[in-house]
Amino acid sequence: DYVGIKAPMFSFTRLVGADPVLGVEMASTGEVASFGEDKYDAILTSMISAGFKIPKRSVMLCLGPLAAKMEFMESARELLAMGLDLYCTEGTFDFYTDKGLPVKLLHKPLSKTQPNAEDFIGEGKIDLVINIRDSKASEESITNGYLIRRKAVDFSVCLLTDIKLATMLIESLARNKKPNIKAWDQYGA
Repeated sequence: DYVGIKAPMFSFTRLVGADPVLGVEMASTGEVASFGEDKYDAILTSMISAGFKIPKRSVMLCLGPLAAKMEFMESARELLAMGLDLYCTEGTFDFYTDKGLPVKLLHKPLSKTQPNAEDFIGEGKIDLVINIRDSKASEESITNGYLIRRKAVDFSVCLLTDIKLATMLIESLARNKKPNIKAWDQYGA
């Protein structure tokens, strides 16, 4: 038995100024089909094949909706248990510090306050950005989110904008098991 996953690839680096958020109308510029022994093995293999770099030092969280913050709680704990620094924008920072998690604050780009999310991404201090948009956000919040996402893409920092993908990927990483990569024909026809 095995699990197959098809991961789309997008060329946001070639789309200068475009907001790197996926919508139903988006078409991928390529895709990677991967197999794994289970869903965790398959998702990790597909993401790595599509260019995802496993975070080694730090992850930045900008989780707009309260539901996203709550859904990501266990993943945040897993990232901390893996020894990674977690940087958060204000709302996410407040939520997780209230829950007792040792996260670090990064200010949003438009605040021009230090330490600033844009600067940390541009200086290579962030390995992965998880940015979940809030459909009820203010115009300033929407602009801050765009600036964070765009900075990540422009500086080749991995970016996740879907909470379900983010939680599954973190769960896969937390298992601390290297994916069992095989040739496609080794899975049987």
